[in-house]
Amino acid sequence: MIDQHPGFDIMVASSADFTHWAPKEKVEDNPNKRYVWAFSLVVTATVVCMMFEQSFAPANILMTYLLAVILSALYLGRGASIFTSILSILIFDFIFIPPKYTLEIADTEYLLTLIGFIVVSMVISSLVNQRRGVTRTASEREKESNLLFALNHELAQAHSIPEIGLLLEKHLSLDIGSQFRIYLPKKNILHAHSFESFEITPTDAEMLNAVWTYEHNEVSGSGVNLLPSSEATFYPLSTDDKAIGVLEFKPVSPNGTASTQRQRLIKAICTQIKLAIQRIEMAEQNKQVEILKATEKLQTALLNSVSHELRTPLVSITGALTFLEEQEDIKRNNTETELVQNAILESQRLNRLVSNLLDITRLETGALHEKKESVDFADLIGSTLDQMYERVKDRTIHVQISEDLPKCMVDFRLISHVLQNLIDNAIKYSPKEQPVTIDVDQAMIKGVSMIEIKILDHGIGIPQGELSSAFSKFYRGSNIGTKNGLGLGLAICKGIIEAHNGQISIHNRDEGGISVNILLPTQ
Repeated sequence: MIDQHPGFDIMVASSADFTHWAPKEKVEDNPNKRYVWAFSLVVTATVVCMMFEQSFAPANILMTYLLAVILSALYLGRGASIFTSILSILIFDFIFIPPKYTLEIADTEYLLTLIGFIVVSMVISSLVNQRRGVTRTASEREKESNLLFALNHELAQAHSIPEIGLLLEKHLSLDIGSQFRIYLPKKNILHAHSFESFEITPTDAEMLNAVWTYEHNEVSGSGVNLLPSSEATFYPLSTDDKAIGVLEFKPVSPNGTASTQRQRLIKAICTQIKLAIQRIEMAEQNKQVEILKATEKLQTALLNSVSHELRTPLVSITGALTFLEEQEDIKRNNTETELVQNAILESQRLNRLVSNLLDITRLETGALHEKKESVDFADLIGSTLDQMYERVKDRTIHVQISEDLPKCMVDFRLISHVLQNLIDNAIKYSPKEQPVTIDVDQAMIKGVSMIEIKILDHGIGIPQGELSSAFSKFYRGSNIGTKNGLGLGLAICKGIIEAHNGQISIHNRDEGGISVNILLPTQ
C-alpha cells in the first residue's frame, strides 16, 4: 500500500501511553457538581445570615449572599454564579423578608433592593467570568510560548530528521496530548519510519490527504473545509510558494475539531519544523560541498604530481623508441619493426594523456595563459593533422574550409590541442570505414563575426540523458565499453575555448554520431 504513493518519506510518532490513534481525552468536571457547590454556598450564606439576623437589617445581611455569588463566579463558572444569584434571592425573600416563609414582598423598598442585588450579581458574574477567561487565555498562551520556546531550542540542536521526530514525540504527544506524522519527499518512493511507541501505517485516505496538502500547500482534514472527513488535520510545512513536507495532527477533541487557538499553535510548530528541516538539509549540502572540495583538491594535487612525474621518463622512452625506428643500419624483421612502431604509437598516446592531465590542472589553478596571435585556420588544421599523422593516416578525414575566411586571434598551440582531442575522440568512437569531417566557416552571431568549427563523426554518439554531463571532468559515456581514456578531453576543450571567449557545444546527429561545434570570435 505504501509504494502506491510515491514522493513522501513518513515519520510516525506518539507517546508511549497511547495504544491507538486517539488523543487522551481531557477529564472535565461534572457540571452537576458545580451546582451542588453553588447550592452549598447559598446554604452556608443562609446559615450565616440567620446567625446575624437579630443584629443587622435584612438589607445588610443580603451582602453575605453577594459574597456567595462572587465565589461562584470565581471558581464555579458563569452558569453556577447565575444559579447562585437566583437561589439567593428566593431564599432571602422566603426567610428574611416580611411576610416570612412566603415569596411575597410587602415593602417596595425590599423589591428595589432585590432588583439591585440581581443587577449587581449579574454584572459581577460577567466581569469575574470575563476576567477568568482572560486569565485562562493568558495561562494557555504562556504554556504555548513555553512549549514553542523549548521546542525551538531543542530543534535548533537537532542534526537529523529522526531527531526532529523524537523531539516532536516528546512535546506534541506529552505536552499537547496528540499524535502526529511527518511526511517528507524522498526519491519518489514512500518510506515509513516508525518509532517504537507508535507503529501504525497510514491508511489510503490519510495518504491522499497528505498528498493533496503537499501538492496544494493548504491545510486540509478535520476542522477545515478542505477534505473535512478525515479525523486528523494536515498542515503543510511551507516555504514561500511550496510545501517541503506535511504534518498530520490529530485534533485535541476526539469528537470535534481543534480550536482556532490550537490550530494557530500547530501552524507555529510547523514553521519551526520547516526551519529545522531546512537547516539540516542545508548543513548536509554544505557537508557534501566541503567533501567535494576536499576530493577535488586531492584529485588536483594527485593529477599534478603524477603528470609531472610521468613527463620526464615518458620523453626519454619516446626519444629512445624514435631513435631505434630511425636507425637504418639495424637489421630488424617485420615483427620487430611492428613492435617498435606500436610502442611509439602507445608512447604518443600516453604523452597525450599526460598533456591532458597537465592542462586540466593548469586550467583549474588558473596557470594556463593563452598567447594569442593572428592565425590562418587552413594552416592550423593542416598543422594539427600533420601532428596526428600516425593516428589519422588510415582514416578518411574530410576538411571543408570556406574561402576568404578571416584570420582569428587565438593561441595556436592551445586551439591545435583542442582540435587534436576532438579529432582523436571522433576516430576512437566511430567505425574505421566511416569518415570524420572538419568543417570551418564564418558565422555572424548577434552581430559578432565568429569562426565556426564543426567536428562531425558517424560513431556511437552520446546517450541523450548524458549530453549535459559531456563536458564534465572524468566523464565517460555509459556506451563506450572498454575503450581507453580518462574522460578529460572534452573538459579541457571547454576550458580552453572559454578562455578564448568562445563557445563549445555537443549534440547527437540524426544520421548517427555526434557534432562538436566551436565558435571563436575573430577579434
